[in-house]
Amino acid sequence: MIRIVRTTVVLAALMLGSAAYADASEGKIELKAVAEVEIEFKKENGEVELRRAPAEKVLPGTDVIYTITATNVSDVAVGDVVINDPIPAHMVYQNGSATGSETEITFSVDQGGSYNVPQKLALEEADGTKRPATPDDYTHVRWKFTQELAPGDVRKVEFRATLE
Repeated sequence: MIRIVRTTVVLAALMLGSAAYADASEGKIELKAVAEVEIEFKKENGEVELRRAPAEKVLPGTDVIYTITATNVSDVAVGDVVINDPIPAHMVYQNGSATGSETEITFSVDQGGSYNVPQKLALEEADGTKRPATPDDYTHVRWKFTQELAPGDVRKVEFRATLE
């Protein structure tokens, strides 16, 4: 049985959205998605460190970190977990930023219709010629978990994108 869990993040100021969903073979996966920005924080000793804060107001050129936490909330191990996440409108994926331990990461350039590794993605131009896709062309990120999630297991995946 496949269960789909959907969650949505909306950045209040710009109404940027990110919807993620997970497919799983059995059991139930709960997803929590957050959008954050990095801000500089000055410590008492004068050192500056980067900390994450909710992305409440985002200006053009700002990098946003999209993190999805997947939790197995069932009492059985769950295999074949796949998370698909659209890259929000007006956001450009940052090359190489998608991460997730024990996952295979692929991308879509056709609104989630198909996924592949970057080297195999191509777009057809108006004149019928094909060109290699670039990170600017990505519309979705997909993480396929390579290991089952035991009951109570929690895993995070993320990517970064820049507001145009």
